[in-house]
Amino acid sequence: MIYIYVFQLPKLSERVGLCHRCQGLLPYSNISTWKLHVSKANCETPKAQPFQSKCETCGTEFTRASRAEDHNCPLQGSEKEREAATVFTIASPKQQSEFKLMNHDSEVFLQGLSGRIIVPDIFPVISVPDKWKRYTLLFKRYGNVRGGEFYKEMLKEKVKDGGDNAIVIPKSISIVSETCEEIAFLSPQILVPRSKELLCQDLADNEVIISLKNPPTRMLFSQESELYDCSVYQRYIKKNGMEHNPHL
Repeated sequence: MIYIYVFQLPKLSERVGLCHRCQGLLPYSNISTWKLHVSKANCETPKAQPFQSKCETCGTEFTRASRAEDHNCPLQGSEKEREAATVFTIASPKQQSEFKLMNHDSEVFLQGLSGRIIVPDIFPVISVPDKWKRYTLLFKRYGNVRGGEFYKEMLKEKVKDGGDNAIVIPKSISIVSETCEEIAFLSPQILVPRSKELLCQDLADNEVIISLKNPPTRMLFSQESELYDCSVYQRYIKKNGMEHNPHL
């Protein structure tokens, strides 16, 4: 903080001095004059104004200029990332109510992805990095913070139902308002899960494909008659590593 002081110049015949505490010009006669001045309540050291700043995107407040300069906002990205991002909008109150009525994760996921809709605490799926754990409540405004656990459960369910071991998601998302102004940016650091049980591979057009490293075994029968074959039944029981015994 820089202070600028403006003084009235003394007359040529007048002897003055500059007080180092209050930066005031005082008539000089002897040392007792200075001691008397310093002892008075009106002689105070100028106090610097406290630093105050706030990130317009995430709302983080700062009391030090150095921290404001070093701030790595979790809802911002590089210019290159923002240009390639897929545009999503915030769901309306009616749409949010419809999402809450859905029973299956896969249904929620596909509806949000196809409609390119942001639903607080529901969609998209966000993986919060350790360095940004303190922003978890903030991330819940823009999606589901279950991250890798959500994808693992969804893929296992999908594979068991006969689907492919793959989910395609946007690598980055730009969240815009009704007037097309960017509200927040979800970077790959947030959207791409980090899990030892998942494989993530970049695709073209700002997309990532996610799959299970070790997908569950699907229970398949080559012929209808095998449904009643005890040897086939034994092959798929819990004792042999399956999560559930076969049932008709």
